[in-house]
Amino acid sequence: MFYRSEKIVFKLLNKSNVFRRYNFLGTGDYFDFIFLCGKAISENDNRHFIKEQLERYKKFSLFSEYIYKEFNDICLDLLTIEDILLSVCAGTILIVESYGSACELGAFSFISKNIKKLWVINNKEYKENDSFIEQGPLKKISSIDDKHVIYEKFKGGVIDYSGESYRMFKTVGREGGFSSGLETYCSGTKTCQFNDLGFVLCLLFDYVRLFGFIIESHVVEVLKILYSKYEIDKFSIKLPSSESIDDEKVVKAILTKMLVILEKAKVLRRKLHKDDAYYTLDYETMKTIDKNPNEFESFIFVSKFFNSTWLRKELAKISNIEVKEGFNIW
Repeated sequence: MFYRSEKIVFKLLNKSNVFRRYNFLGTGDYFDFIFLCGKAISENDNRHFIKEQLERYKKFSLFSEYIYKEFNDICLDLLTIEDILLSVCAGTILIVESYGSACELGAFSFISKNIKKLWVINNKEYKENDSFIEQGPLKKISSIDDKHVIYEKFKGGVIDYSGESYRMFKTVGREGGFSSGLETYCSGTKTCQFNDLGFVLCLLFDYVRLFGFIIESHVVEVLKILYSKYEIDKFSIKLPSSESIDDEKVVKAILTKMLVILEKAKVLRRKLHKDDAYYTLDYETMKTIDKNPNEFESFIFVSKFFNSTWLRKELAKISNIEVKEGFNIW
């Protein structure tokens, strides 16, 4: 449907058009990706119930195990992958109900700045216990924000949810938008370092929303165009733990995995094309979360940083070339 792409390009090049920020920086919108951690997944378990509740508030929840498998080809340890997921997500709800989830609690809470994204549900029976879990991670989280630790009754392993949990389902999400330092740039090495992968996730989604698709192997090239105010040779990533990832192949793989996360959340669809793949909008999902899917309210063009006629023309040119190469959008 090339005519639709032409309409988008026309909007981009029309100086009278005003691009407005889509309201996905607040709580309770479709960019609130919430990762759910707990014991091994089973049908109708605690995490499935929470997933259903979050969907009522237009929040996409993902089980961490489903994402782990997608990172197998990068050969990263699970602690680093969880660090990446914490950077991507708007929030993490962790149910302390297994040895694994107790280990995750310690890993997530060790870095104090991670706690604003972490909500924990623990068994009320253990609230007064003089255990390491209570006196270590949970005490630390409570000292920063006691609303992020909830105690509930567990009946046969099933949580008996109270009003406190239901309030959490409504409010859990990104607090205060993205981190203040979205990126840093080193002119000496011409390297741009992303400090918030959640921002990259939204940026790539917005690109697909504006142009209809993105080619999997072109992710880094697209980001270089979006950051064309810099002369960028390469990207690096700084994780919440302050660990830096500088290997170009690993960085490219992680940035490409942002599209995989969007696919797992069912807002993008992956399609094969020749020796590559590309992602398009999952339009059925978009219709459920957008009041008017035909309005293009852009995150990319809100910032003066991205708002230039030259950049718009470059993006339009890429879109037109890719459509002519046979990519079937929508």
